[in-house]
Amino acid sequence: MRVAVLYNDVDRASCDAADADVLVQTDAVCAALSRLGHEFTSIACTLDLEDLRTKLTYTKPDLVFNLVESLGGSDRMMAATTLLLESLSLPFTGAGTLAVVLSGDKLRTKEILSENGIATPAVYHRCVHQWHNGNVHVTPPAQFIVKSVFEHASLSLDDSCVSKWTSDPHTESCLQSLEERTGQPAMAEEYIDGREFNLSLFERNGAIQVLATAEIEFHDYPTGKPRIVGYAAKWDDTSIEYRCTPRRFEFQEHDSQLVEQLQTLAVRCFQLLGLSGYGRVDFRVPFQPHSSQTVVPVVLEINANPCLSPDAGFAAALAQSQISFEVAIQSLLDTALRVNRKPALCS
Repeated sequence: MRVAVLYNDVDRASCDAADADVLVQTDAVCAALSRLGHEFTSIACTLDLEDLRTKLTYTKPDLVFNLVESLGGSDRMMAATTLLLESLSLPFTGAGTLAVVLSGDKLRTKEILSENGIATPAVYHRCVHQWHNGNVHVTPPAQFIVKSVFEHASLSLDDSCVSKWTSDPHTESCLQSLEERTGQPAMAEEYIDGREFNLSLFERNGAIQVLATAEIEFHDYPTGKPRIVGYAAKWDDTSIEYRCTPRRFEFQEHDSQLVEQLQTLAVRCFQLLGLSGYGRVDFRVPFQPHSSQTVVPVVLEINANPCLSPDAGFAAALAQSQISFEVAIQSLLDTALRVNRKPALCS
């Protein structure tokens, strides 16, 4: 099979670890395709879609492996690639345009989940100057965290993003501060102190499979330090956040019901957002003041095209589930050939 591997063009000499990660993914996928016996070519993508169209027309791939995470420095533009591929009727791995757009908009994702009875943190943003959860206005939380509405990879997410709520003007000020740092729209979200779980999923033989459940632990965190998986925890291997947030897959018997609940919710999220091939759902499970209280997992984010780097969570979950990276890559190819894409942005 002839496969074109698309990735967003980055400056190897000047990009940071988060941006350079797509190159690591590309190398890993190309190596797997080679071991599987496929022909492949890698294509760096920019906002010049006409150039990409020309390269695809010349290459004539049977299928596209889509690793594009952003274009022109913005995650919001990644859907331009899938839109072009759909217009060319080229099968490609991962989510289609509709799912990319929906999952890439954290506010819209929250609306979809709330409409379907799945818990998400309360939110405050510029369109609705009140704290709300779904269509219901709620009391401001004790603490909140500000984050980008559209960007991933924990863009500029650090301890300064977590604040005690004192007033709505204070919340507005925090939003403005993050927007000035990033140049991107921001939102304030209820900060939930609790356990963090990542659930990776992928389609295999037409069925959605939940991989081994992962929990991110916060080891030896100083008292009062926010328990968040921010930019440093993901990309700065010299930081305390990176060293003190290991991933674990083993759980005690008393967690078995919770793990089953998380897996069921993850599949539901995958279906609601219309993901394809693979995905990841991140949860927070609030600490229980009293053991008699019912635990309600809260969805933080849904990632339509999770990172495929060998040291990332998806690859770790594959290994824990005793599924080789090559089997997963082939499954993504098989799913891409089987999926009948709906017209972009149509339900």
